Amino acid sequence: MRALVIEDDPVSARLIETALRGESIVFEATDRGEDGIELAKLYDFDIIVLDLHLPDIDGYEISRRIKGDEELPFIPIILVTARDSTQDKVAGLDAGADDYLTKPINFPELEARVRSMLRIKRLQDELEEKNRELQRLSISDGLTGLYNHRHIHGLLEEEYERAVRGNHPLALCMFDLDRFKSVNDTWGHPAGDR
Repeated sequence: MRALVIEDDPVSARLIETALRGESIVFEATDRGEDGIELAKLYDFDIIVLDLHLPDIDGYEISRRIKGDEELPFIPIILVTARDSTQDKVAGLDAGADDYLTKPINFPELEARVRSMLRIKRLQDELEEKNRELQRLSISDGLTGLYNHRHIHGLLEEEYERAVRGNHPLALCMFDLDRFKSVNDTWGHPAGDR
């Protein structure tokens, strides 16, 4: 696990890091939330543990910016703060945090919440991978791996419009294998597929 701890209190940061150490690599951005956002963009984190109150920007804004960045994958965020009102929790979750933990931190609870968030991240990553595979399958031929008929027509429309806009020539080359049906008829479709 690769964890990012964004916490301005060095004692709290060390305690959180100690709780997360186990099998993980822990990065820390203690002084500035902006540093945490930059680290989130540089490394592939599995989870972020984020303090609500930081010197430069608050945890709500950090959550919004990380979750709003389409370049970043899904990274679970656990917001940690001494503020425990329902309104604070709702604001944190609405800002993009995936969980909310109040101080003083109960470390077995933190560890359990981290495990829970990591299960969700694993499922989210698997879902994204399956969606990429479905996307690839939806535009390609299963036998050749080449673009399928529908996708080629969409690409041709785009290229035609681009050629018209830019007043550029456009060429299309198509080929067919003569009498290929006889290969399938003589040796069977598996031979024709090969």
